[in-house]
Amino acid sequence: MKLQTRNYNGSIYLIGILLAAAYLLRILSYMDILPAFAGILRSIFHVCAFALWGISVKRRVIQPNVQLYMVSTAALMVMWILFKALKYYVIWDQTVSRYLWYLYYGPMLFIPALALMTAFMIGRPSDYRFPRKYALIPVVTAVLFLSVLTNDFHRLAFSFEGAYGLWDNNVYDRGILYLYCVLWMLICGIASIVVLTARSRFSGSSRLCLIPLIPLALASLYTVVSLLELSFVKPLMGDFSMVYCILFMAVLESCLRCGLIPCNVMYEELFRSSVNMSAQITDNEYNIRYSSMDACPVPRELMERAADSTVFTEDGRQVQNMAINGGHVIWLEDHRELFTLKNRLQDTHDELEVRNALLKLEYEKDKEYITLQEKNRLYDLLHGSVIGQLDMINSLVSDYETAEDQGTKSRILSELLFIGAYIKRRKDLTLSADSASSLHIGKLKSALLESLKAMERLGIRVSLFIYRDDDYIPASRMLEAYDFFETIAEDALDEAKYFTVRISPVKGILRVSIFKDHRGNLEKFISRFPDMFADIDSDGTSVVLPLKGGESR
Repeated sequence: MKLQTRNYNGSIYLIGILLAAAYLLRILSYMDILPAFAGILRSIFHVCAFALWGISVKRRVIQPNVQLYMVSTAALMVMWILFKALKYYVIWDQTVSRYLWYLYYGPMLFIPALALMTAFMIGRPSDYRFPRKYALIPVVTAVLFLSVLTNDFHRLAFSFEGAYGLWDNNVYDRGILYLYCVLWMLICGIASIVVLTARSRFSGSSRLCLIPLIPLALASLYTVVSLLELSFVKPLMGDFSMVYCILFMAVLESCLRCGLIPCNVMYEELFRSSVNMSAQITDNEYNIRYSSMDACPVPRELMERAADSTVFTEDGRQVQNMAINGGHVIWLEDHRELFTLKNRLQDTHDELEVRNALLKLEYEKDKEYITLQEKNRLYDLLHGSVIGQLDMINSLVSDYETAEDQGTKSRILSELLFIGAYIKRRKDLTLSADSASSLHIGKLKSALLESLKAMERLGIRVSLFIYRDDDYIPASRMLEAYDFFETIAEDALDEAKYFTVRISPVKGILRVSIFKDHRGNLEKFISRFPDMFADIDSDGTSVVLPLKGGESR
């Protein structure tokens, strides 16, 4: 694919033609071949040349501040030519003409000052602001310019002598202030080249960096020759303003050409140095203007579609389209490895989904199995704790079915109620103890109250005392206390008339004390409750069970 590059040299060639034509007009006018209006045409050529160079600089220089300073330099050159044209071809008054001459020193002083500020700005970020010490450059320049502008009051730059005491602009002597101005211009010009060379990324190439010194040396030489007022120079290069502007434009242009001032030219070298990149720059009609060495052809249809949607080539590369001033940037992004990775990730995702489904199914099965095991465990736990009471219920139900006396049936129902209250409360305590190591004593109190209420239906006078209601005791001790109560109560159902339960600590050990008004056979309970002891007297029997490990807290 043929590489097309924009030719910025065309502007320079045109500027050269304009300057050559203007110089030819000067020579012809000096030889009295052309009339006086040829000077106006020459000024127009100069204005066009410097304006064209300013436009070229604006299009080439990237950094905003550098661009501003260089365009301002071109504008000052244009102003200088306009002041000169007004002075020689429009204004005839001596005083106004003299002040137009003073105005020359605005561009003369500020052009090298702007060049120096441009040099300091090279390589800085776009939002860079000069430190206060750099304010000395425009301040000194402005002071010198104002000093020249007020020369009529002090005559330190120029002094005039004319017939009859009148000032003649053509007869004057240069003063010390003029020398200061020339010295300041030389200092700024030389310093700008030194700073540009020091700050340039390409300063290692000494041959290239010496190029801007040539027009600068010519400008210095011309200044010295002008001060000497050599007669042979005037016909050839007597127009100080034109020579000064042209040489300083040459200094700045050579800085652009050799890379001391970065610019956005040399597209061909840029694209040729770009490897492993498929990039093209097109105009608004998608005609290719610039192309990298590794660029692959992209159909125009794909280029146009890529501006509004995601487009891929046949080999899987994505076409990118970014609009720029005057056209588009087209490049290809190779996503083939990403697509391969995406397919692998998708396969892994599908595999993980199947695996997750199997794990979920396995989890559900394990959950069902564990739930069933837990249910069986709790059933065995509950059934084992009340198996004796269940047998008693079966026996009582059989007795109820064979009983004929209504009083007997009523008593059997009351006993069934008592046994049922124990089974219900024992189940509740068992489930609570399975999930907690300590239980509130209020649970035991509620269970005892319900069982004692059932005993009252059998004609037994009952009472309950618990030392306090805000204590926690180990769950196993609570189950032991309730089983102990149930065992003694079941033995006393048929004969007891009084039944009292007391739970209180003695020497820090919690005790369950039961008093009943008949003796009964307590020896059969010792094997189950080995810590139990009894006290039998004529009033009844006191049975005590210490709850070791259930100390009061």
